[in-house]
Amino acid sequence: MKYRNWRLSINLVVLVFLLAYPCHAGRGETEEEEYQDFRAALIELYNAGKYEEAAGLIEKNYDRFPGKVTNMSFNMALVCKHLEDYERGVGYLRRAHEKGHWFSIYAFEGDFWAPYREVDGFAEVLARNLEMKEAAQKMAKPELEVVLPINHEGGKRYPLFIALHGGGENIENFKPRWTSETMEEEFIVAYVQSSQVSSMDGFTWQNQDMTKQEVREAFERICNEYPVNEDEVIVGGFSSGGYASLVVTFFDVVPVTGFVILCPPMPENITEKEVLEAKAKGIRGTIITTDLDNRVPDQRRMADLFRKTGLQYQFILTPNIGHWYPDDLPEMIDRAIAHIRSG
Repeated sequence: MKYRNWRLSINLVVLVFLLAYPCHAGRGETEEEEYQDFRAALIELYNAGKYEEAAGLIEKNYDRFPGKVTNMSFNMALVCKHLEDYERGVGYLRRAHEKGHWFSIYAFEGDFWAPYREVDGFAEVLARNLEMKEAAQKMAKPELEVVLPINHEGGKRYPLFIALHGGGENIENFKPRWTSETMEEEFIVAYVQSSQVSSMDGFTWQNQDMTKQEVREAFERICNEYPVNEDEVIVGGFSSGGYASLVVTFFDVVPVTGFVILCPPMPENITEKEVLEAKAKGIRGTIITTDLDNRVPDQRRMADLFRKTGLQYQFILTPNIGHWYPDDLPEMIDRAIAHIRSG
């Protein structure tokens, strides 16, 4: 099925690499902290339009961070675009491939990259990137991490929260962001990682058939190995994980009682029929989004479908942050869980 409007805007594509992590103050002692200091300096130059200085900074430090080859090469291509030095940019993209690194499936979307498409060698870079992505896909498998409630008791069954990461994320970077007091104290939480590769360490949920299979298999495994109360199962996630949560909810993948989703794309094949069937089962849900998310019109249309059919839902619009996690997301998740339980 088509995954509508899943591509990021070019501004967000740029930020994926330049702003992937929060800055650390002062000099760090670890390689990661040193990279954050370097990245902060690079951002300052980039935002100031000092592109030649930014290119020099990358060249000087390129081999300093072996784990950041993809970021360094991609950022150099960004800087070289502003310098109109496209051949050097292509050379750095090739350099990453030569070191065994490849770029996100979203990386070269958008008009930003139009000048590169006229440059000799860029088409070969795209083709090589696709080859490396497909090779990684053949090796990829879904993963699962289960967290039991704090102070859980033997012999007691607990509700289940299935948490699904966003596109380009994995369990490691999604888990700290998608949690709440109620989840930690009262739920078995299952963080499921897709096998659908989007980058060297990121995954997505855009293939509905694969998503259904992997979430169903994870659910069956969890219920076999943990004391799950199958009468209370909530599914939720960010962006692509929100899309997957809707697929899981409205196509009977697992017996959910509700959903909590943040900034999701809307599956085009969810119709009035599926929503009415969900309403009849008592399913309730919450859509959380932000006023700068580029999918708000589609999210509103989905909310209108819920309203029209009588499915109990909340639509929460938060300000300013764009396609990202609000600071008060844990509190919003708890309120969303309370809304589901109120039915």
